[in-house]
Amino acid sequence: MSSFNRMRERQSKQNTYNTSEMATVTSSDNGQGINANGVGEYREIPLVAPFGIRWNPPSGQSVELIKNWSNGKSIVAVGTIIDKSLEPGESELYSIGGASVKCKNDGSINIISGIGSIINLSSNGSITIQNHDGKAAIALSGDGNIKIIAKKITHTETE
Repeated sequence: MSSFNRMRERQSKQNTYNTSEMATVTSSDNGQGINANGVGEYREIPLVAPFGIRWNPPSGQSVELIKNWSNGKSIVAVGTIIDKSLEPGESELYSIGGASVKCKNDGSINIISGIGSIINLSSNGSITIQNHDGKAAIALSGDGNIKIIAKKITHTETE
């Protein structure tokens, strides 16, 4: 099949296809958009997100593509398949490296690094910081108490 016929077949499918489709990211870069394969092959697809959130899906990730209603030819990527459940009303930012920030319904915030270090800001005012293996931690309770777990504690005074 010639490339012209493949293009016509793809256009025919796109014109009869829904205004959105799932596609697989084939490549992404730093700001120029992504390339993806769905009904057709798409290049330099802009990424759309709510204000204050940036995202760049890795190759192999499924994304939802939506036709731009203004001219029917532009396509944008609006999101990826959610692979982990959250309670209704909660939100989470995460990276492919395993880092995440989770805002929970009770008002607490959990921050986890890619290697598993944790910062918990609870809704009662307490703060817990723990290293990745759990062998060192500090807990500041809402009532002013401090608990430290460590092999060695170094104290430095400042004026």
